[in-house]
Amino acid sequence: MYDNIIISGGFGRIGCGLVEKLAPLVNCIYLLDIDNFGNENLQKYKNVKFMNYAYFLDKFNIPSNSLFIHAGFARKNLGDQLSCALELTADLFSKLSHFDIHIINISSQAVYVGNQPTWTEDFPRYPKDLYGLAKTATEVMIKSICSKNLCTNIRLSALSGVKYPEHILYKMVDSAIKTGFINIKGDNKYFSFMDYKDAINAFSSIILSNDKNWGAYYNVGNSSNYNIFDIANEILSRIKVLLNKNAEIVLEENDLDFNYKMDASRFENQFSWKPEYSITDTIDEIILKISKNNSWLL
Repeated sequence: MYDNIIISGGFGRIGCGLVEKLAPLVNCIYLLDIDNFGNENLQKYKNVKFMNYAYFLDKFNIPSNSLFIHAGFARKNLGDQLSCALELTADLFSKLSHFDIHIINISSQAVYVGNQPTWTEDFPRYPKDLYGLAKTATEVMIKSICSKNLCTNIRLSALSGVKYPEHILYKMVDSAIKTGFINIKGDNKYFSFMDYKDAINAFSSIILSNDKNWGAYYNVGNSSNYNIFDIANEILSRIKVLLNKNAEIVLEENDLDFNYKMDASRFENQFSWKPEYSITDTIDEIILKISKNNSWLL
């Protein structure tokens, strides 16, 4: 069990979720971000401390028996933001390399290429866009810079839920409720994603595990994937049940197809973790949030 946990991007969705899960169980959690103003929702935890990157890099002496979680990274596929994120990543890894500290680097399924058999950790990295290339670079950097540390890369699937309005699942629910339609371009698309809360539980399972024989790479996600047309139909069904509201699917022909599917069995077996939330659970939660915030539409 770690005495201290340090999280970069600590005010983000993963950082905040981990604080709520782990704060009662550890001595101290340090949250790193661009500024050190903190998060009002986390002020109730007396053992949570806020710190900006400059102070951490220049002055902070990392305490013993600590774990570092690198969750601070650009979320958009924009070259300038990704370049800045990589520079910060290199600085953080360089600092960590001088301490006896375990490191979890949150990577992404974007290091793999689509339209391939189910991804395992042994699958070659083949990023298809700038974001995937940047995440691949973090994996290469941590192996090179932090060669003496215990380092683990978590290749995280796409996350969905009420905290992820940019995700396709949220957008489809939002469109169905507000416009009465879900527009789909081509029905030969398969997605692999999991609920945000399952990701938090997955990180907690490895952090709290007595097994410290961690591998260098783990896939963490839902081993099932979903056809976009089936997702749309499930959304319509749940909206009808929960809101007694009808919506329709508008299908446009499109030759572009892809099939994303991740094998997370290595992580599941070693750390006794499995996703708890079904796609229906996530859809229901999104429906209830959107309907609560837009009651005038119903």
